[in-house]
Amino acid sequence: MPEVTARVDRKAKAFLGKLAKTTRRTVSALVAEAVRSYIDIQEWQIAGIKAGIKEADAGNFATDEEVEATLKKWKRRALRPPVQRNGGVPMPSRDVHNEPRCRTNPGTSRSRSLPRF
Repeated sequence: MPEVTARVDRKAKAFLGKLAKTTRRTVSALVAEAVRSYIDIQEWQIAGIKAGIKEADAGNFATDEEVEATLKKWKRRALRPPVQRNGGVPMPSRDVHNEPRCRTNPGTSRSRSLPRF
């Protein structure tokens, strides 16, 4: 496989090291996966933009009525109260960096040490 060199800041490098250790993968594998994911997203976005330009060039635009109907629908959704989950009981807010300690390993918040994301 061809190699690519990239520069990242110290914090990103340290995080990649912790993530690699935690997931038992190499930093190289994590970076390769991240690059593949980024490329997939960019290809999808570029294809959507090209399709939109093609539609616009063909004169396929929404009518004023279609735009108004869409705006009304979005406005109704924005004014709707949020859906209550958990039987209508509000979920407690939780600070993930302040979670209770694990009983099996009191020094960590989980059964084995994981980096904080």
